[in-house]
Amino acid sequence: MLITFSNTTLASPDVSQGLALLGLSVNGRQSVDEAQLFRAIAATFFPRGNKRTDVRIRVARKFHSLRSTEAFILTHLNELTGQAPLQITVGETGDTSILTLDDAVFEGLSIIDQRGTTLVVEYTFLGGLFTTEDVELPEEDDLIKRDKVALAVNDESKAVAYATPFGSVPKTVKCWVVPPSASASDKFIDAKPLYDTITAEGFTAAIAYPIPAEGYWLFYEAIL
Repeated sequence: MLITFSNTTLASPDVSQGLALLGLSVNGRQSVDEAQLFRAIAATFFPRGNKRTDVRIRVARKFHSLRSTEAFILTHLNELTGQAPLQITVGETGDTSILTLDDAVFEGLSIIDQRGTTLVVEYTFLGGLFTTEDVELPEEDDLIKRDKVALAVNDESKAVAYATPFGSVPKTVKCWVVPPSASASDKFIDAKPLYDTITAEGFTAAIAYPIPAEGYWLFYEAIL
């Protein structure tokens, strides 16, 4: 792999550069909300997007002299900018792609080991999502749709239509009923999307029992 950050090459398959990649660790996560419903048997979790990627790169760097090795240990941090694209070239000759973590943030580096004029250096970067040179990251509205619709008295189901449809059927659809106030009677009313009604345009929610009064809302979140 060829790995660059801003104008700095961190790892290269070219042995003459003395930048051998020893390891690449990638961890991804997203924000998650937990809904603790009254007397629920189990907690319910909702994905909230904000995906992030943590990247750790471990490299063996070879130097020509002990002086340059030790100077690098003390000054390498000065060379690295705070935020820039992190680019990783994957594949082999004739079949490669460049993946970019746009606006990656350099978090830190560690000198793991020194053997004469060879150093093992580990870099840590934080960012959003990797993209390739020929694939654009969709806008959030193309991936996630969140909104609410008013419920009428005695509603036992509710058809929901997205303001703009998805490009395909969403993988996850969740909905829940919100009462007009914390003191509302029968305020804990369950609601679920009917699986066979889920399309790219919307879905129908089944409500556990009839809505008792005005002011109730059905909130939903759909994720592609």
